[in-house]
Amino acid sequence: MDEEYGQFPSEWEKISDKPLEYRKKVGHFEIVARVDEKLCEKCEERHPGYVFKTLDDSGDDVENSEVYWCPMCGGMSPESYEKFVKSEFLYGGGD
Repeated sequence: MDEEYGQFPSEWEKISDKPLEYRKKVGHFEIVARVDEKLCEKCEERHPGYVFKTLDDSGDDVENSEVYWCPMCGGMSPESYEKFVKSEFLYGGGD
């Protein structure tokens, strides 16, 4: 597992410790990363990892924006998720 797991860039604001949650504004969207236990599709095990999702400017979940960052096998890091949001939602690539 990548030793960078769980490290968020300084521009991500830590909102709470329980559950651990980070947020960052990207354009008129807000990215949320919250610790939750999920079944990883890659390693097929349940682990408490980060679940990323995107909220629109009214605070509603953006459809198809939820991604899981598994602590065991990796996945999408905060930087990768931000790039995904910018390319798919902010710049209209998700049409």
